[in-house]
Amino acid sequence: MPRSSQDDELLLVPGASFDVRGYTRTAIGSHRDDLDLDGFAAQPLTPSTLRAIRSLERVERSTMHHLRNVLVTPTHKDARVTAFLITWAFEKFWMADALRAVLEAHAIEPLGESSRRGGGAVFDRIRPIGTSLFTGAIGSDIVAVHMALGIADDWAMGATYETVASDAANPTLDAVFARIAHVRARHAEFFEVQARDRLSRSLRSRSLTRARFRVATVPISSSALSADDRRALDTIVQRRATETLARIRTLPGLAGTRLRPGH
Repeated sequence: MPRSSQDDELLLVPGASFDVRGYTRTAIGSHRDDLDLDGFAAQPLTPSTLRAIRSLERVERSTMHHLRNVLVTPTHKDARVTAFLITWAFEKFWMADALRAVLEAHAIEPLGESSRRGGGAVFDRIRPIGTSLFTGAIGSDIVAVHMALGIADDWAMGATYETVASDAANPTLDAVFARIAHVRARHAEFFEVQARDRLSRSLRSRSLTRARFRVATVPISSSALSADDRRALDTIVQRRATETLARIRTLPGLAGTRLRPGH
């Protein structure tokens, strides 16, 4: 049977099996109208759970900072990836807002911006410039690196949500996290399909990704937290780190990958 044009597209376009257009058209915004938080009045969350949620909210809210650093690289030249990432950031904003609603139900303020002064603040401002220059020389193989980091981050965050929910044993929180998990499922599908496809196509992309993972931390945006909050969140992340690492090692060329602790 002769190949169809659709078959040719699947061969030529990395991750073409994911319907990016359908995803962008069905993006999920605010969850507030569908959240039932009344159960927290009778069964409030513990201080340790609320601290974890504050950190998760801050990490989700910091997606735009990560996206800024990604889109100054050759990754922005891939229209499908860029369309996904912009929609992904939109959905992550509203996921953070759902977590903020949980905090508000407990009269807890979300974490503010971590103060970075002096050299740290200067680095934050010039980092996109350096990233653009460095990755410009790498070219399109950097997309595979970003996709692999994306799925690694999603796996780590998913495990962290599950750990927090298990510790809390709170039906009201379970319902909130279930909504977030539903949104995250499409994110994971895209990143995994892209990562596996791109890494399988290029030896150079596999080499670059291995090098990046040697200095990477997940969750990626945990750097937005203060040192104390980052250590506290990493304590939760590490409880499922072996499982997360095992999943990362199933990606093409990443069998021997190691991860740095988040702190």
